[in-house]
Amino acid sequence: MGISSSQDGKIRESIVNGIFYPNDPEELAKDVETRLESQSIAQGDVLGIMTPHAGYEYAGNIMAAAFQATAKRPVKNVVILAPIHHERNQGIYFPESKFFLTPLGAVTVNLPLIKEILSCGTGMLQGDIPHLEEHCIEVQLPFIRFLFPQAQIVPVLLGDLKPKHIKLLRNSLQLSLAEKMNSTLFVISANLTAMLPKERADKEAALLLDKIQANAWEEILELKAAREISSCGTECLASFLSFNGFNFQPKLLQRGNSGEVNKDSKEIVHYAGISFNNSIDKP
Repeated sequence: MGISSSQDGKIRESIVNGIFYPNDPEELAKDVETRLESQSIAQGDVLGIMTPHAGYEYAGNIMAAAFQATAKRPVKNVVILAPIHHERNQGIYFPESKFFLTPLGAVTVNLPLIKEILSCGTGMLQGDIPHLEEHCIEVQLPFIRFLFPQAQIVPVLLGDLKPKHIKLLRNSLQLSLAEKMNSTLFVISANLTAMLPKERADKEAALLLDKIQANAWEEILELKAAREISSCGTECLASFLSFNGFNFQPKLLQRGNSGEVNKDSKEIVHYAGISFNNSIDKP
């Protein structure tokens, strides 16, 4: 487990294959394909999606609904915004590895684009260590590999960020991707809530969905700081929703919770698949 090397560069190995999703390549490809085909989701000009990072047993169909909305887009780069679950701090971490490994094959990291993003401001770091124990990027990769086999990824792990850090990342991404937006997909890896008593989880999920619909990224950060929402992906959502010049129209595609699978009605995690269309404000 961890990092291996090849003649082409370092490889971030899979860590939750066989746990969160099937390890066998044929079984995994069939699983992803079946889940995607089960979704009757309109495919449009989607710039970004919010998708859970749970085991496929729990949230695979919701993930498929989000990715199915993107299936007709020409995608060359996938920027994955994901939270740090361990030892959270105020860091923004890009990987050094050239590849992220999946049972379906290796996914190439766009290291030249990462270098360009890092050159746009200070305070963003490049290193593999924060990526080694995180599953929230890895679970998205089989869908990306299946739908966009030639696409490169820009994986970003976010800690507890203040608005100034959000703006730094936002500005760096928009500056570096200005000429590439038409072929870029943003994937926000986030659950709606943490594991909570059902009544509280229901309330938090409804509150966060309302703020997403309103594109209220600063309020999302404030609610997280006040512990009124527990989603691990608040900084990821805020970074995307804060983009300048876009009039996002979030669309809730599918939602669910862990209790629907494990039959635990006392403590649950809420999940949602949401698409954000590629609507640009005109002056």
